[in-house]
Amino acid sequence: MDNKNKKLKIIIVSAISATILCSIIVLASLSPISNSGPNVNQFGDIGMWMSIILILISYAIPLIIYSLGVDAFKYVMAALCGLGLLIGMAVIFTTILFIFTSTTSMILYALLCLSVLYIMSNIIWIFITFSTSNKSKNTILQ
Repeated sequence: MDNKNKKLKIIIVSAISATILCSIIVLASLSPISNSGPNVNQFGDIGMWMSIILILISYAIPLIIYSLGVDAFKYVMAALCGLGLLIGMAVIFTTILFIFTSTTSMILYALLCLSVLYIMSNIIWIFITFSTSNKSKNTILQ
């Protein structure tokens, strides 16, 4: 896989991951989780929008730097991807806890599915970013 094609795939998977995480924020603000405390985002309030903006900035800045040619920045993005995996697991744990302890809502099941998709997108991102093509393996062996 050539470098431009690989960068394009990384950008696409990163955009998918950011979209899923923003969707998780919106769904969580619509779910019973949003009634669990005073500091939880409510749908449409400034906290929800600030969370979404922070997520988009956290994805955009490293991605822009990487796409400008700083290939070492993929390691910074990998650290953020690891943080994303932890966030996904925390959302899954919290959602399962709410499913078993409160009135079950279809939004909680949708949130659970989105969290699994988010973790999958981060794992796919890691495989795409750190995989080597057969062509480069053959070049190294020769």
